[in-house]
Amino acid sequence: MAPSARSRPPLSERVRDPGFTPRATEVDALVDLLADDDLVKHAERALARAGPLALPRLRARFEQAGPPLRARVLRAIGRFAAEAEARALLVATLEDADA
Repeated sequence: MAPSARSRPPLSERVRDPGFTPRATEVDALVDLLADDDLVKHAERALARAGPLALPRLRARFEQAGPPLRARVLRAIGRFAAEAEARALLVATLEDADA
């Protein structure tokens, strides 16, 4: 029997596992974890494992974030540089002093 969502450890713990692959429903919470100095690298890795489906949420957060979160979100977007949507955003932000 699979464990229920209630019995799973919190995302802030699960994200530390190098093999953690997030569910689509966890992408927004992972973007939130980019603000945590202790979890930023883990969150970036997990977002990369989520794949390009994370791009729309990352883009939305980038547009409203201030420093230093803005730069962290942009770095996570950079993991998807093979995607046209990511490249367009990366190029558009070349002169963004907060990114």
